[in-house]
Amino acid sequence: MYPLDRAFIIEVHRGADLDAGTCRGRVEHITSGHTRGFTSLVELFEILAESAGAAVPGPTPSVMQGANNLPAPRPEQPFKR
Repeated sequence: MYPLDRAFIIEVHRGADLDAGTCRGRVEHITSGHTRGFTSLVELFEILAESAGAAVPGPTPSVMQGANNLPAPRPEQPFKR
């Protein structure tokens, strides 16, 4: 069984194109209810790693191929525990 303190709902915007490296959406931490938006796969993995308190492997280079065309990420807003 997976611990609920590491459970998330991840909503990906319908316009996401993973082949082009564009991905945005929001993450909701199940136990706290706090949410954060993300504008790239890298930012999504950073949010998950920060929340888990551990390093999480990021997406593969092939997924990030088009990441240079993404808008700048929003300022960091850490989850409140």
